[in-house]
Amino acid sequence: MISASSIQSLFQEYFDAYSQQDAAGCASFYADDAQLFTSFGPPLIGASVIRGAHSEWFEEGEQNKTWALEYERSDANTCACLISFSSDVPTSSGGLERSTCHSLAALERDPNGQWTIQIMSMTLADAA
Repeated sequence: MISASSIQSLFQEYFDAYSQQDAAGCASFYADDAQLFTSFGPPLIGASVIRGAHSEWFEEGEQNKTWALEYERSDANTCACLISFSSDVPTSSGGLERSTCHSLAALERDPNGQWTIQIMSMTLADAA
C-alpha cells in the first residue's frame, strides 16, 4: 500500500519536473505503455508520446501551476487518485486566464517496486 503522503511526494516531483519544463522528467512518471486522456486532443499512448505532448504544452506559455491531491485509495500494487490543478494560460488577446483541471489517475507498482502512472484522464473543470 502507498500512503497519501507518498502519493503527495510522487506528484510533487512530477509537478516540479513540470515547472522546470522537463518533458523527459514528466514522462518518467508514466509506465512505458501508459495512456493519457485530455480534453485538449486525442489520447496519448506510451511514455514517449506523453513526453512529446509535454514538450508541446510547455511551448504554450502556461504559468503558475498549482495542484492538490483530492483523493487517494490504494492497495499493495494499485492506487487511484484524483488531483486538481490550476494554472494561468495565455488567451488569444495576449492576457492570462486561470484554468482548472481535474485528473483521475491509476497507478501501479512496477516489478522494481516503483509506482508509475498507467492511466490518467485530465478533464477541464471550467469553460474557456
